[in-house]
Amino acid sequence: MSVRKYFLYITFAVSMLLVFVSSPFIFANVDFLSRELRMLLGLTVFLLLALSCMKTTVFDISMFFCITFLLSVELIWRRSELSNILSYYAVVIFYILLFRTLKKNELSKKIFLKSWVNLGYLLSFSAVILFILHQFTSLNTDFFNYSSLLSDRTGVHEYSVFGATREKNLGFFSLARVASYFSEPQIAGFYFSINVLLSTQINKGMKYKWWAVFNVLAGLLTFSVTFYIAMFVLFAFQFLSRIAGVFAVLLGSILTVIFVGYILIENIIFSELSFLSRTSYVDREMRFLAALSILKNSSLSNLLFGHGVGFVGTFDRGLSLGFFHVFVERGLVGLFFVLLMIKMFLRNNYTYISIFIIFLFAFTWYVNYIFWMGAVALWVGNSVTQSGQALNLKSNKA
Repeated sequence: MSVRKYFLYITFAVSMLLVFVSSPFIFANVDFLSRELRMLLGLTVFLLLALSCMKTTVFDISMFFCITFLLSVELIWRRSELSNILSYYAVVIFYILLFRTLKKNELSKKIFLKSWVNLGYLLSFSAVILFILHQFTSLNTDFFNYSSLLSDRTGVHEYSVFGATREKNLGFFSLARVASYFSEPQIAGFYFSINVLLSTQINKGMKYKWWAVFNVLAGLLTFSVTFYIAMFVLFAFQFLSRIAGVFAVLLGSILTVIFVGYILIENIIFSELSFLSRTSYVDREMRFLAALSILKNSSLSNLLFGHGVGFVGTFDRGLSLGFFHVFVERGLVGLFFVLLMIKMFLRNNYTYISIFIIFLFAFTWYVNYIFWMGAVALWVGNSVTQSGQALNLKSNKA
């Protein structure tokens, strides 16, 4: 194995370590993992990625000026804490450097994709085992004593060596909603959704059918309504693309966004449908209306550049709806930047873009390393597929 290949393996391994000890994974709450340690690990990753992509392109220069402008606005206005500003742009820079590293050659793409697929095997299989243990048995499998190591700030979890679940009381029985190693089941649902999308690219000839099956099953076991909507959109778009081409897919994308917006706005539906009243959508509707109230009373500069990270107005429960969260916190310019980044890596795949936007209505995934890395994985999967190369995890050659 060449020195460069070792270097790439180390780079991606350290990158995934950074992802695992950052939000939204539960390991971000380990007491001894301070912000300073994560910052040091992040700087190490940036250095490794920078060393992997030294050649400068027009894309690099454009992104440099774009990020410099946005960062300058943030620092001049100082509407956010400095740590919040730096942590967000650290995610953005990580994302761009990772893309540049992978864009350079096919070797780095295949090593990265193999690493992502192996991680998907681990997390999806663990999620299925986790559900069986917590739903049907009372066995204590918290061998590493996560419950004492982690500061559970997101609610009551039941921990296991296979991850964590959150109990959902449906009245006549309770469900163990799989969160895997994420802080919430819905966030785990997005991760497994990305893997399902990726499986449509790499599973040619049913080569990775079990990878696809376990990721679908793991996503279903999160019992996230957003995951179910995403799967409906995926299969609907697959059908539409076969019968009517790209214009039908575009129409489906528009209708999907309208549908999600309608679900979020309509008070009567939430109050009358008992199923939705047992989900988090009622709470999201309140957060959505609070965000609209803030935007309605915003100045022009606030509309363009936002109110700052953590701003919630008079609503003390937070604005967890990602789409309106980024609009309130970072303004129209910040929202456009996030959408531009999504479009950059998902290209013209409107199915993928629609699903990423649907989850953006649900929570603020754009501040997490793992989901930008997932967007890169989809780009890599598409690139490898278009080049006609086969991904072979059993081969010693990348």
